[in-house]
Amino acid sequence: MNISYDIFDLVDFPIVITDKDFIIIYKNHIACEYFGKLRKRSKITRYLSDYANNADFSVNSEAEFETGTLIKRALVFPEKEYCIFLFLSAVQFENYDSIVPYIKEKFAGSFSDFYFSAYKEYLSLQAMTDFEKAHVPERTYADLLELIRILADKPSFMQKEGADLAELIAYIAKHASNRFRALGLKVYLRPIDSEAYDFCRANICLTNFLFLVFRLIYTGFKFSSDGNVQISINYLHTNHADICVSVHTHLQKKDVSGKSYSALLKLLPEFSFEFDILEKCGIFELDTLSYELENSVLKLHLKVKCACGETLFVRSESLLQRKKRTAQAISAFICKTKKLLSKN
Repeated sequence: MNISYDIFDLVDFPIVITDKDFIIIYKNHIACEYFGKLRKRSKITRYLSDYANNADFSVNSEAEFETGTLIKRALVFPEKEYCIFLFLSAVQFENYDSIVPYIKEKFAGSFSDFYFSAYKEYLSLQAMTDFEKAHVPERTYADLLELIRILADKPSFMQKEGADLAELIAYIAKHASNRFRALGLKVYLRPIDSEAYDFCRANICLTNFLFLVFRLIYTGFKFSSDGNVQISINYLHTNHADICVSVHTHLQKKDVSGKSYSALLKLLPEFSFEFDILEKCGIFELDTLSYELENSVLKLHLKVKCACGETLFVRSESLLQRKKRTAQAISAFICKTKKLLSKN
């Protein structure tokens, strides 16, 4: 069974995951870029210092590395069937003494539970008006505040920018239509109306947005009966953009045990780990993702709140820089999606 850990690519620090025997099974994109010597299927303990090799990694602990990494220490969080090695900068290590007791006390030592609890608090905060935010007690967002204290800068899910979603979806479809043909798959863009171009602008974290869009595309391909997916965007008068991936499918209502999008993910075992995390994040509770199944047509929806005027963030960079950065991000997600499709 192939399990996707790609959700850890959304964080801004290296993460390495091993199985219970400390064999490396996953590195997020930052770890791949900077920790080339920590090879998958190798045993992570071979890179540790003599002192660290005697450490007990069945409990939360620190690991000190002798070779293979630019950052020589990691915080180790054992989970049920795997072990998370979290590499923070030297500045962030100053907080280690407070991190471990906090996660032990609040989350029984599970870093992933802690991280995504903070994420869920952040999503809740973003849904409030300025007046509501001003009257929320600080203790309500204890996990989010603790996470901010741990990190030297804001985590990636807080780095938002204004984006023209209609233009972005058209750009995604253009790149995807060419790149999936080698697998015998096709992506079509449905005509985008002027209302979508005029009003579908939103503050998004580009990485998070693309992560969800390409999960919809992947899910569409998995349930498609002819290898074709159509992608569209429409403006909803609830001030939301609706990104929709639709496919013809052999899937029937009796095959899905529930009406929420999470019910579909349960049919994809490669997302079992990711499903648990998305659920903890509150993504399904916020109705961000949904689906419809009628007359052999499956429609997968991603709903994004629109922004305008002074509420729309503007990033200080040239149009050329933005296009280059966007193209690189799209290309990376296409590669990941193709890899998942070719494995399953």
